[in-house]
Amino acid sequence: MAGVLQGLGKIGIAVASLLAGFIVKCVVTFSLTPGLGIEGAAIGSVAGFVTVVVISFVAVCLLTKIRFDFVLSVVKPLVSGIVMTIVVVISYRVLDMVIAERLATALSICFGAAAYGITLIKIKAIAEAEIKTFPKGAKIVSVLQKLRLL
Repeated sequence: MAGVLQGLGKIGIAVASLLAGFIVKCVVTFSLTPGLGIEGAAIGSVAGFVTVVVISFVAVCLLTKIRFDFVLSVVKPLVSGIVMTIVVVISYRVLDMVIAERLATALSICFGAAAYGITLIKIKAIAEAEIKTFPKGAKIVSVLQKLRLL
């Protein structure tokens, strides 16, 4: 979003959002690190990035008068991400008991990616017409239809 703001000639807003994110990151990191250790630092980083994204997103919406479908743009990908996370964690824990750690990790990532994509399709976050715009999209749609995912 910072690039969009710069393109709109609003570099000051982009810089202000980055500064706000930096401040949030520092405050959260310094507050949580003594009790949570490295996890506190990670939470601080995420909080800082979320701050930048929210400020920039709101600014772009206000400046361009573009209306985003919040459910389609935020909620559905978030739901897919949660499903993906659950699949990765569970599959890793199961696979790590029976195969090498590296292979368990690689397979869990593959399962998570598949779960993310399938969830996006099933909750209609991505449409057939959009999939057709992918390279080899018509073939992908055909496979998904055969698998009854579309």
